Amino acid sequence: RNDSEKCALNGEKDQLCTDEVEKARVLSSKVEALEGVHDRYTNVLLDLKECNMGLDKSRADVSSWESSCSEIRTESLGEIRELEEKMTLLSETLEKCEVDAETQKKKFVSLQADFDDLDSYNTELIEERTDSENRIEQSEKKMNGWINIVDRMEEFIAKRSHTNVIENYGDGPYRVTFILDFLDDPDEGTELNNRFVIELAPLDLMPHTVHTFLDMVSRKLYDGCYFAIGSNALLAAAPESRDPAQRNELLSPFKELGMIPSLA
Repeated sequence: RNDSEKCALNGEKDQLCTDEVEKARVLSSKVEALEGVHDRYTNVLLDLKECNMGLDKSRADVSSWESSCSEIRTESLGEIRELEEKMTLLSETLEKCEVDAETQKKKFVSLQADFDDLDSYNTELIEERTDSENRIEQSEKKMNGWINIVDRMEEFIAKRSHTNVIENYGDGPYRVTFILDFLDDPDEGTELNNRFVIELAPLDLMPHTVHTFLDMVSRKLYDGCYFAIGSNALLAAAPESRDPAQRNELLSPFKELGMIPSLA
């Protein structure tokens, strides 16, 4: 009996062990399954964390992009306003240019009409200039003719004067002695030379002047005349006097012979 009871107890213990082992095996399987789930959950958490990090980065990029877009939009709006102002200014300038162009067109038409008038007037001026040039040419021919006549007359007078000087006064050189009468008496002890001689220019150089002067001297026209200071302190003999009556008396013989001194 005791042996049977022991065998029954051992049989129960073996059954219990077998059950416990089975439970342990099941629990181990569940634990392994839970560990697998835990690993997957951990991986999912890591993936979620990475996704959150990517999402944060994307949000930051979106925020930066929105900021950039806002700045670009602000700059674009400023540029658009500036372009609109420029367009307005260009439009006003274009209108002004159109008005100026119309004004200039009117002026051009007016100037064209004036130019036509000037062209006609220029034609008249050309005709008048041609007539004037013809008259000038004729006048120059006449003047040249008179110049030739004057040259021939001067040549004739020079030859005649040369001949008269040789015939009346002989060969040169020609000298004239002046005798002076001083208006004021000299101081006592002062000796004054009241004579001086002048020599005329060569006859071949100034024949008519030499002849005229010698002729006036020989006719005693300078007798009683005075010495006067002319331009550039030039001392010259002339029929001059402060007394008008005496001046006319001295000048009268010169006028009668048609010989008027240059200082008279």
